[in-house]
Amino acid sequence: MKNNLKLTALAIFTHLIFQQIAYASVVRDDVDYQYFRDFAENKGKFFVGASNIAIHNKNGDLVGIAMRDLPMPDLSAVVRDGFATAISPQYINSVKHNTGYGSVQFGGATKNPDANHYNYLVVDRNDFLGEDKGINADYHLPRLHKLITEIEPTVITSAGSASRTYLNKNRFPSFARVGAGTQGTRDPNNVTTRIADPYRYLLGGTPLNITRGDLNGWADANGNLFEDYYGPLANYAAAEDSGSPLWVFDKQENR
Repeated sequence: MKNNLKLTALAIFTHLIFQQIAYASVVRDDVDYQYFRDFAENKGKFFVGASNIAIHNKNGDLVGIAMRDLPMPDLSAVVRDGFATAISPQYINSVKHNTGYGSVQFGGATKNPDANHYNYLVVDRNDFLGEDKGINADYHLPRLHKLITEIEPTVITSAGSASRTYLNKNRFPSFARVGAGTQGTRDPNNVTTRIADPYRYLLGGTPLNITRGDLNGWADANGNLFEDYYGPLANYAAAEDSGSPLWVFDKQENR
């Protein structure tokens, strides 16, 4: 059953190749923080293939439905620190300005001495040289020294890297994402409380309402964390979120 759900999710949610949409790490404060952590790791009610997931606030009141009429995607292709994503058995993609890593791991961190956390070494950064003026140059596709065995790489969108393409709400009604930048919560009065430094936890959810994009891969979002545009688990960018992935549902291709 798990394998079938995984294949279904990967067939339906497609990873966007451009990396400038990075909305993660600051979340609303009226729902349990664990929701966002579980979303990122497909834990609890956010298992692969789940849909119409009820989200309650800390008082027990229903605040919205996550993944409304859509299956929860398999997010395991994101590296443990959230800055890159496996898109083939030996390649990950991220932003080329992140030069501070030489290896990646997949799966949740644990102190279990029997856990196997394999270190995949980067042997070629494959930085995009930027000759194509229509594509943002801050992109690279590192090659790893071994084939990834813990997870199944995610599927890349066939709709291209121009972010304005994804403003078509009829074709692309919903997004999902994961990141691990500087982490905090925000209350309805816009007061932010710091929770943790970058890379402490993976957090997942949806972006704010994406309203503008251009050919270079930039997309802007507005609204607030308490609006239920793509779902009740909205989050927005913070430092160290560069390279974090975004998934989109394509109604035209039904994936």
